[in-house]
Amino acid sequence: LALATFRGIQGNDVIALFDTFHTRPNIDDYPGAFMAENTREQALGVGAGKGKIQKAGPQGVTVEDTFSMVHISQGMNEPASPSLLSECAIVARLARATLPLSPTPWLQLIEDYDHIRDCIARVVPGFEHFNARVHKPRGFHLDLPPRSRVWPTASGKANFLAQALSTIADDHFVPQTSEKLFTLMTIRSHDQYNTTIYGYEDRYRGVSGLRNVCFMHPEDIRDGGFQADDLVDITSHWTDGERVARDFLLVAFDIPKGMLAGYYPELNILVPLSSYADRARTPTSKSIPVTLARAKGNNTMSPDRKAENDRNTPDAAPEDLIIALLRMLCTEGPVSVARACKALGLPRSQMERLLLLLGCSEQWGGLHYVRPEGQRGRTVITLTSEGRALCAQMQAATE
Repeated sequence: LALATFRGIQGNDVIALFDTFHTRPNIDDYPGAFMAENTREQALGVGAGKGKIQKAGPQGVTVEDTFSMVHISQGMNEPASPSLLSECAIVARLARATLPLSPTPWLQLIEDYDHIRDCIARVVPGFEHFNARVHKPRGFHLDLPPRSRVWPTASGKANFLAQALSTIADDHFVPQTSEKLFTLMTIRSHDQYNTTIYGYEDRYRGVSGLRNVCFMHPEDIRDGGFQADDLVDITSHWTDGERVARDFLLVAFDIPKGMLAGYYPELNILVPLSSYADRARTPTSKSIPVTLARAKGNNTMSPDRKAENDRNTPDAAPEDLIIALLRMLCTEGPVSVARACKALGLPRSQMERLLLLLGCSEQWGGLHYVRPEGQRGRTVITLTSEGRALCAQMQAATE
């Protein structure tokens, strides 16, 4: 059975594919390939955009946000062309053309998206009275039983399964090598949703302005004869051969020894298509056997890039930045994080490191001089009593 076409909707399938060197040429050369990527392009005014117009008028799709709130999304920009179709219309027309005997009224469903939501309400638990709830301001909260310590299991308790872990060296698909084998996992940055990169400030890990990085334990960097900021080539090893990702920057990070991490999708090229989970058959992107070698070109970061990286991701907050922030709060009172970043010339990632040092987080500790607070949808920095006392001492010392 040969596929005549490939249809991709809502996402960049080419970028998301693993084993990129092998899969991308096949997609590029495939005569029946068709992409309808209306997610990122919609925000740019290229895709379906604002108010998908159907027979019943402007329509909105249903989305769930990070806080399990389900609401209607209608986009912001006008459609770039009246000829553009929504994702729902594309799917419905394809279904109607390929399944002419189907009892499902595909074209009627897209006349009014409420029809689609009525179908969902009949079959998906938790979506009863879907339309009545989702059309309310801000939508509704999708209840997840474990959040309330409710476990819908036979025992009424959370059930855990223990699974013995094997090492990369025990995997019979990994060729034997005299080089040090590491286990690489791919991760997402802070400003990333699936394959869409919205920014280059990974506040989770203090990386700014670049994505071709490899996170590595400081002792592994030393034991391997490398230094932080070296450029390395990463080679994955599998039964069908090797795959190489070149010129990745080594970043010292608090990660278990023997482990490496790097961003998805940049490192998809290292994941073999034939390497997948035994039962789920998902790509083993959290367990890639790799070795490192110095990059064949320049083996260190350029001076300009290193200077920029040092400014954006320092090992510790400089004393003058601490004093400048405290004096600003003492003089102006509470200020927003955005205002403080602009005044001190700091990227947000470094400001958040500074606040961790000066703050009073239960998880991270801190000096208890400042307290970030949420006010009207923004984060505002205020002085604690200890911070006000320190400011008074600083002012007295200058008089």
